[in-house]
Amino acid sequence: MHDDRKLVEARLERVLNERVRPAVHPATTPLTVEIWSTADEPVPVAEGLAAPTRPIVTGAPWGVPWGTSWFKVTGEVPGEWAGRTVEAVL
Repeated sequence: MHDDRKLVEARLERVLNERVRPAVHPATTPLTVEIWSTADEPVPVAEGLAAPTRPIVTGAPWGVPWGTSWFKVTGEVPGEWAGRTVEAVL
């Protein structure tokens, strides 16, 4: 019996990337993500909401282990999306 596992998995990955994933979220718009991190925990909500944030990029560390990080995510929903279900994929 032939072992076509790698070939089959490569084809599945290609179909997922080229057809399935783009169909799940066909339209996207960028979001801006900022972070505030502290080594303290827990942090009262009022303190976390009032804390100054800084920009963060994909792959950047969130802070120290067992610390607390608050994220501020902002963006604009395009007008042509009115009446549609909108979700943020983070």
